[in-house]
Amino acid sequence: MVLSQTKTRRKSVRFKSMQLPEELSSASLPAYLHYKREEAWNARLSKAGKLLTLFFISTFLYLLFNSHYTASPVVVILNYMALYTGFSNLIHHKFFEIPRILLDINRIPEGGNNPAFFTLSDKHRKEILEKTLREVGRFPIPNQVENWNAQKITEEFELEQRLPWRTIGKFYFFKYIFITACGGSLVFYSLY
Repeated sequence: MVLSQTKTRRKSVRFKSMQLPEELSSASLPAYLHYKREEAWNARLSKAGKLLTLFFISTFLYLLFNSHYTASPVVVILNYMALYTGFSNLIHHKFFEIPRILLDINRIPEGGNNPAFFTLSDKHRKEILEKTLREVGRFPIPNQVENWNAQKITEEFELEQRLPWRTIGKFYFFKYIFITACGGSLVFYSLY
């Protein structure tokens, strides 16, 4: 028991700026923190993808209008890297479209308890479901979403027919790193 409390305290220290709600029970705190951590990663990676795309495009435009590099293959490589990074943002969106706490709703955790989502208070369930409904593009948002059961959530978000975007995203991330590293080394080699 002491070990789990220590882990929970360490996790909550990382979120000093985030105000943790008082009504969270000790059973639902790790699930809510995991959701908030996933939300923060989504925001960071989205911003990084946009900045990287802008960097590639601005470098491409600079080299395109600089007379010394007009016929260089660097211009083409940077253009393709910018397009590839922009396309990667689509994979990123699908990866974070539905939070892990909702994807795990049909899995029975160890010990046979309810899934972590159902340990949350009604207020937090409503927050997560409304945000996910907006993310998926379902408008208007229905009333009483906090009272949805696992079957209703599975039907509403079509979790049974959903591609495994988490697995696809992990493989794609490593492929993206490899291709970007190869493209970057070609650009570096061509410039110097």
